Amino acid sequence: MIFDKLLPSQLNMKNPQKVVNLSFMLMVLIFIVLSWREAIIINESYTESQRNKLLSVATTLDNRIQYSLDQLNFYQSIMVQALETPLVTDKTRAVQQRFDQIRQRTVWQVEVDLARGMPINGVSDAFRGQFPLLHRLPVGALHKELAAALEFSFILHLRDELKELQKRTYYISRSGFYVSSAPPQNHKEQIVSWRRMMTHNYFTNGQPSRNPQRKLTWTEVYNGILNEGPTITASVPIDLHAEWFGVIAMDFSTRDIHQYLSNSLPSQNDGTLLILDKNSTLLPVLSRRRPPRR
Repeated sequence: MIFDKLLPSQLNMKNPQKVVNLSFMLMVLIFIVLSWREAIIINESYTESQRNKLLSVATTLDNRIQYSLDQLNFYQSIMVQALETPLVTDKTRAVQQRFDQIRQRTVWQVEVDLARGMPINGVSDAFRGQFPLLHRLPVGALHKELAAALEFSFILHLRDELKELQKRTYYISRSGFYVSSAPPQNHKEQIVSWRRMMTHNYFTNGQPSRNPQRKLTWTEVYNGILNEGPTITASVPIDLHAEWFGVIAMDFSTRDIHQYLSNSLPSQNDGTLLILDKNSTLLPVLSRRRPPRR
């Protein structure tokens, strides 16, 4: 036997108890080594499993956000084309005429066919004068922009909300009006929304001096324009012939992101998922705890 080679022959004959003890200690040592190795393998497997789950969730969220950003780029292209060659119809002319009638009201709203588009919301020339970045175009050019905004409103109405992660999408014009997928419910909400949009960097960063590359920009986390809670916004400038007309923006509620991630995680997952913005500010905190056993 192997122990006959490891132990002196006299010890085998005269001290059998020591042989048993040494054999037991050797077996315990082997068991400890094997258990330690098994623990390492289990830990590595668990770590790899968690990494794969996290990668799956991150990929799912990234794909959903990329879908929204592709929409944003599409809206940008459509808006620029509509500004270049606006589609003039009876509805377009009706919107332009209605605008000419009510443009001096402090706040105004032109309702189009609500079964097909969103209303155009705006402020008076006097109210617009409170914001240096605003610049109302001559009537002819302004009518073209209104026609383009009307086309944008029709496209917004065709979106598939079930596939969208963003809370709202909107075009803000330097001429003093905006079109939103979530229109204001009353004049007070319209004024509050307008003031906040004018001062926030998703609009102010659209000016060429702040965004010379004319690229998509993200905001930091802020409280939504209607106090919906923590929000981040992506926006792109709208330019035509080197003139800045406004921006198209998308708001993403961190609560909605939280809910989307919650639905994406496996039901048996136990842990906390943290997401940070570009300034390392915590966005949603997602904690999934298994219910206690009864």
